[in-house]
Formats: sequence, C-alpha cells, structure tokens
Amino acid sequence: AFLVSLVIAGLAFYFGLSWIELPRPLPLFMVILGIFLIYNLKQKFHPRNLIFLCLTLFSFLLMLKMILNVHVYHYGFALALPATLVFIKVILDELPEFSNKISGSCVFFKSICLTLVFLYCIPHIQVSYDHYRKKTFSIGKGLDTIYTYEPYYNPRSQIVRNALEYIEGNTESEATFSAFPYSSMFNYLLRRENPGKLTHYSPVEWKLFGDELVIESIRKNPPSYILLTEMDFEEYGYKTFGKDYGKVLYSWIQTNYENVKLFGNEPARETGFGIQIMAKRSINISSF
Repeated sequence: AFLVSLVIAGLAFYFGLSWIELPRPLPLFMVILGIFLIYNLKQKFHPRNLIFLCLTLFSFLLMLKMILNVHVYHYGFALALPATLVFIKVILDELPEFSNKISGSCVFFKSICLTLVFLYCIPHIQVSYDHYRKKTFSIGKGLDTIYTYEPYYNPRSQIVRNALEYIEGNTESEATFSAFPYSSMFNYLLRRENPGKLTHYSPVEWKLFGDELVIESIRKNPPSYILLTEMDFEEYGYKTFGKDYGKVLYSWIQTNYENVKLFGNEPARETGFGIQIMAKRSINISSF
C-alpha cells in the first residue's frame, strides 16, 4: 500500500495533474449518492442514512450557484466544501467497508484514498500561501487593521490608505459621508456616520428603488461628504455607476457636491480604480 501510494504521488507530480480542478464532477457525485441513499432508505429505514441524505442534498443545493465550475478555492470554500467533505467521508469511511468485505482488509484501499486526498490538498495550500505572503500592506489601525496586497501587486491598496488618511486628517470628526456605489467600510474604519438609507448602490438597488428615492433621502439629510469609487458591476449587465446606471443620481451629486480630492483615477471613467472625495456645496441642496 505504501509503495502504491508513492507511485501514485510520483505519477501525479510527473504529469502535473490539475488537482485543484478535481471537484468539477461533485454535482454528479452528489446526485448518484443521493439516489443510492434513497434506495437504501426504501429497502430499510435508518436514521443515519436519512441524516446523510439531508447532508448530501444540502451540499448539492449549495453548489447550484457554481454548478458549471465547481471548485473549493475562492468562494468555493463555502459553496463546495460541504460536498467535498461528503466525498472524502464516502471514500475514507463508506467505500473501505466494501473493500473490507471483498478482500478482508481495507488498508490498501484506504491508503490510496488518503494519498489522493493529500495530493488534492497540496495545490490549495500553495494557492493560499501565494496569496497570503503578498498581503503585507496594512490599512486601518489597531484591531481594525486589514492586510492586503502591496501596491505593486494592486495599486488600489495605496489609494484606499491615502483616502482614509486624508479624510481622517482633513475633515471634522462629526462630519458624515455616504459612499457610492460601494465603500461603507470607510464609515466603519473612520467611525463616521452614514446618514443615507443605503450602504451601497449596485444595479440591484437601482432597479429596486431608482435614483429619485435615493436623491430624496440624501436631500432631506445630506451628508457632509460623498465618496465616489470605481466598482465593476459587469456581471449585472450595468458595468459602471454614473455611466451605465444611476446617471440621474450621479448628475445630482456632481451638481450639489464639489470635488475636494481625487485619489487614483476618476470614477465612472473606466480608466482604473479611484476614489473621489466630494464636499457639500455652500448653496442649498437642490431638489431633483
């Protein structure tokens, strides 16, 4: 068993198999396992099989969001990991029982399965290592410190830090601000209030509420500052705030707020990431 495991590991490294994409067939495996468990329950009811069937169904439903591209990395750690654990339980706990009945020992079969699980874990550990070793750039202070990529990996890191430091050092502590379309994390890190009703304004909120409702809520309780940031919503069919959606709101902000400081590229231009800090004009906030 030990020698076979070494051979399998050697062949895997020699041929450079893409182990990280191994979970692709997991939905099919969950369906087959579910049918098998239902059949067993019809033959003889057992609470253990019922619980296992529920877990299998739960794992399958979680993968529906990524069923054509199942993987454990990125958000797959939540959506595909339960199914992965079910698969590991089957090959290390359920199938060895059949192997034991056939050959009288499950050591050989289980050692091979353990080798496969180990080989599957290695690329995920490597991916995690590659990402976390690059995250040494700090944003925030104290317990709120967030470590992200160095600016030479991702320029937005320096832009965000500069914007935070500027707001903290050049605005009143009681000043309020709202961010569009995203950046509510600024309110948290700086402990500044957002007087608006929404913490973000994606195409979903745009379709649900429209520009006018948001403008009216801001007009009644205008923030001292507004932050405009670049955010790509191409997956919704409306890529850029102020250009592809939210044009009325964007125009209203430009009319009633004036630019104070720009870090990076101007939002809504699709030229790269940027944060634009805008202050309320001295004139009264106009209606829309």
